[in-house]
Amino acid sequence: MLIKICGLNNLENIEELNLLQPDFMGFIFYQKSKRFFIKDAEIIPFIRNINNINKVGVFVNEGYTEIMQEVKDLNLQFVQLHGNETPEFCDQLQKEVKVIKAFRIDDNFDFKITEPYLEVCDYFLFDCFTEAYGGSGKKFNWNQLEEFPYSKKYFLSGGIGPEDAAIIKSLKLSGLFAVDVNSGFEIEPGLKNIVALKYFMQEMNK
Repeated sequence: MLIKICGLNNLENIEELNLLQPDFMGFIFYQKSKRFFIKDAEIIPFIRNINNINKVGVFVNEGYTEIMQEVKDLNLQFVQLHGNETPEFCDQLQKEVKVIKAFRIDDNFDFKITEPYLEVCDYFLFDCFTEAYGGSGKKFNWNQLEEFPYSKKYFLSGGIGPEDAAIIKSLKLSGLFAVDVNSGFEIEPGLKNIVALKYFMQEMNK
């Protein structure tokens, strides 16, 4: 199973994570997030030159031009959309970059609302519902994913911590493609615990 580490904004931390070789690194371009990615003269060239890890830009109701500028500036391979983006907007983006569409799951979530996005997104991401946009840091009932009726591959997100590796590996979900981790591995917002991430990655790859 693939691993995405999201919410990165510290250059030294990113350099250390680069040595761990996760499958995806995520950078949040949502100004209300505690993990908002601030570009500076040092961090841009380093991230641009990471070629062996998929780089993901995370956006919330951002415009096409603004998204594509970040894709160009950081040489991103994926965009992850966490807002109310329409299927038409995803289709427009998918012509230029791979698209991950996030859906926030509550107890009454109807997976049929994802159907219009099946052909215009490369992957889905399922996170816990909260009133605010962005990552929740909370788990939803992962058993709900057994009701997902489509073959689309997806990321599992929301409140995942080092102790969850065995539980995730035991899930019998054919669509589960990758896990997305963030606040459960932090020393402070944007600064990841390298030791905890290394342990988690080792456990996931056993």
